[in-house]
Amino acid sequence: GNVNTINDILDTNCNCAGTPVSVDCEGVANGPALPGTPCNDGSASTGNDVWNGNCQCVGQLIDCLGSAGGSALPGSICDDGDANTIDDRWSTDCLCTGLQSLSFVDCAGVPDGQAVLDDCGICSGGSTGIEPNADTDGDGSITCEDNCSTVHNPGQADYDNDGVGDACDNCIWLENSDQADLDGNGVGDACEGAVGLADPDVSEVFGFHPNPARSPVQVRWGTLPLASMDVYGLQGQLVKSYGQLSVIDVDDLATGIYTVVARDAVGRPIARAKLIRQ
Repeated sequence: GNVNTINDILDTNCNCAGTPVSVDCEGVANGPALPGTPCNDGSASTGNDVWNGNCQCVGQLIDCLGSAGGSALPGSICDDGDANTIDDRWSTDCLCTGLQSLSFVDCAGVPDGQAVLDDCGICSGGSTGIEPNADTDGDGSITCEDNCSTVHNPGQADYDNDGVGDACDNCIWLENSDQADLDGNGVGDACEGAVGLADPDVSEVFGFHPNPARSPVQVRWGTLPLASMDVYGLQGQLVKSYGQLSVIDVDDLATGIYTVVARDAVGRPIARAKLIRQ
């Protein structure tokens, strides 16, 4: 007889009792449309629709990347992949676009700036204060291609082919690209205690007479295409250079042992020999 109950049945004590009527969010007695359960708000722009505590079917906005409740909403920051635009944002049509009024942003991030990547891959010019393709020592080679960027060496000579130009190499004779100098005396560890290059196996091809010597000294080179000679001290320093001479004057050389490198017309070493100045 209670209009507020349904499904009345007799219990084990023969009492007639019903289930209290509970109307769900869709007006159905004891229906499933309860707060927190899924629903459909009928909008294609939302997802994850659920009934709220006021029996309103509410969904989350689907963002510009297709995620319900996501953060990629119109007006939020994005990346349009164009290096020439800035302040990229999602439009109301979910297009990621930058400010088109700025047609160019240089490598330093300056709109319409003049900075560019030079041949060394360095962002230079414009507002950077860096000179593009700088040649710091003025020898005709830009810094990243100069084997001795701190000393003027237009010939880029590198006798031991270790990538360090002779003008900067602390051990010209032996490969030592790391330029290790444990005692800091300016002579690379690879050359420490060395006496220059070893004597050539064919010493008779290129040599001097007399030797030990005082001026004048006769030079013999046989059939070698000799064009010039460079005289080096024991620690690899260039002391003197001669042209193609059959007799040389050594009076201005200090007493000691020297290594003389014979070079061809393009400067390539073709032979070497010891010269002892007495």
